[in-house]
Amino acid sequence: VIDYGMSGLHNESEGTGGTKPFCAPETGNGCNSAADIDSYKWVANRKENDMWSFGLMFFTMVTLRKCVFYKKDYPTGFFDAKGYVSAAYIDTVAHEPLRSLFRRTLCPDETRLTAREFLDEINQINQEMQ
Repeated sequence: VIDYGMSGLHNESEGTGGTKPFCAPETGNGCNSAADIDSYKWVANRKENDMWSFGLMFFTMVTLRKCVFYKKDYPTGFFDAKGYVSAAYIDTVAHEPLRSLFRRTLCPDETRLTAREFLDEINQINQEMQ
């Protein structure tokens, strides 16, 4: 899964702003209440933004059981005012290890899981379920 508009060197090159609603809230292009849905802010490519996008896509498929392409297609209240997935929706995931994984992926970028950490946790969850 890749969005070539956001491809580039971590924290060095700029992308197009990303594909809404999959932009991390800190980019200013996400689903926060103040974001302009018709324009993009050019931001530096960051690994943390990729993890947000991946986590949101995965979370959406798990919780809504479908792919969603536009902010308007998400249920009301799915995103909070800052553009993060609301705690109420994260709490709908019954499996605690998976719920914890989403909490730590769909969070502010300072504490967001890396791709390696995400993969390690998915592998651990898979082993525990066998």
